[in-house]
Order: sequence, then C-alpha cells, then structure tokens
Amino acid sequence: LCDKISLAHAAGDRTCRLAIEDLMRLIWPYAGVQELQTMKVWHDDFSRRNSRWRVASPEVCPPSKMEELAAVFRFIDNHGRGKISLEELVNQGLLHPDMQKKHQGDLKELDEKAFCALLCPTGYRPDSLAEIGTTKEGERVRLDHRLGCWCLEEAFTQTGLFLVAPETCPTL
Repeated sequence: LCDKISLAHAAGDRTCRLAIEDLMRLIWPYAGVQELQTMKVWHDDFSRRNSRWRVASPEVCPPSKMEELAAVFRFIDNHGRGKISLEELVNQGLLHPDMQKKHQGDLKELDEKAFCALLCPTGYRPDSLAEIGTTKEGERVRLDHRLGCWCLEEAFTQTGLFLVAPETCPTL
C-alpha cells in the first residue's frame, strides 16, 4: 500500500485511488483474505443500511394547515382549558384506541402545540425546529444530530442509535 501511494506520488499522479480494502489492510495488517472479505461484507451492509435510512428533510408544514389544526384543537377543547385528553381524541375519532393505550402511562393530555405536532399532515414537520416529521410516504423520520441529516425512525429503533434516552424522545 505504501509502495502504491509512493509510486503514484512520485509520478505526480494526483488521481491515485484507494479502495476500502486498501485501508482495511493498512489498519489490520495481519488480517487474512477471509477476514478482509468478511469486513468488506460488513462495510457494504452498513453502507446499504445508511443509504436506506437517510432521507430528505420533510418540508415545514404551511402555517395555514397548522392554523387549521389549531382551530380543530380549539373546537375540541370546549372547556377552554388549553388541554385535550387522549380519551377526548379517541371519542372524536381523531386517535385510534391503540394509540391511547400505547401512551397511557406517559401522556395523558395534549396542549395545542403537541396536538398540532401529533396531527401534522403526512410529508411535513410541524415547524422549522421540529426534530420529528414524516416522509410523503408516511414513514416517521427524525433529525440525527450526530450525522447532521434526517433518518427513518426505523434506523433509531432497530439500531438503538438514540442520541438521548429513548424515554425522553417524543413518541407522539
């Protein structure tokens, strides 16, 4: 590997290409052919997974749509408390009973902002600061601060790549 780089540098070849296998040999000089092949398979698998998980950032929901959701919230909040229980949402047909059961322990009521985030239309995120949204196909996505991109939520749950404790992540 050093000879390959030295010859390319001496010849003034600035297009010298290194393959991932070259780097693996540099890092693990005593690895055999079988071990290098195994590592290459792992590398290819990780690359495929990462490209599958990364998605374009969802658009910010238009203010008119968020205002419509806020109006629905105010309509349902007929007591004027500024909060709606999950039970009220189920009774109004806006939340499936299974979702109520899922959040029964950690979430009892929603304020207007949480309500709008929960019912934000598919393909959007509630606002420019939101770290959760959906793709146009309806898949939930999260902003991965470590990678600086949006990823399918499935990537977080399958790999445990939560950047904060899972119990503190909003799961609406």
